[in-house]
Amino acid sequence: MPRRKAFDPDHALDRAMELFWQRGYDGASMSDLLEHMGISRQSLYDTFGDKPQLFQQALDRYARRNVSAMLYELEQPDAGADALRAFFRRLPDILLSFPERRACLMVNTMVDRGPTADTTDVVAAHRMRLIRAFRAALFQASRQGLRLPMPPATLAAALVAQAMGITVASRAGAPEAELREMARAALVLAGVPD
Repeated sequence: MPRRKAFDPDHALDRAMELFWQRGYDGASMSDLLEHMGISRQSLYDTFGDKPQLFQQALDRYARRNVSAMLYELEQPDAGADALRAFFRRLPDILLSFPERRACLMVNTMVDRGPTADTTDVVAAHRMRLIRAFRAALFQASRQGLRLPMPPATLAAALVAQAMGITVASRAGAPEAELREMARAALVLAGVPD
């Protein structure tokens, strides 16, 4: 019979996700991860695999937990202009809620790691999830009478770029007023009344 783990794997993974989110993949050394997670090197290998595998699991957890919460309204079947407005009004609040300006783990990974083999699929899936959510909300808004300045698919990709730009600007220390203006600009781009 296998021995029970002396630690909670979910808690340890949450701790790893937090450290990767704060420091990035390269900034989180193996010793930092072990200390932050409160586990031994062998426990990490036995439970999560190596560092790239742990990072992949942390990204998956972030997508399931944090991204799902952020996109909840936008991913509802009846999401339209109100959901788009709520998303862009809330985005600066979320980004500013962390004193260290950690931004978004997915966007940070795109910027820091680029198209590396171990993260390409998960960050591409994240971007496509955002595009699908924006596109569906734009299509619904147009059915409800909103006049879109361009086709929903094109506009959705532009809004994703704007949301990611706001995120990167936050990480770079842009002032709150600038982040809020950028979010308003996204709504103007979409033709959504603020």
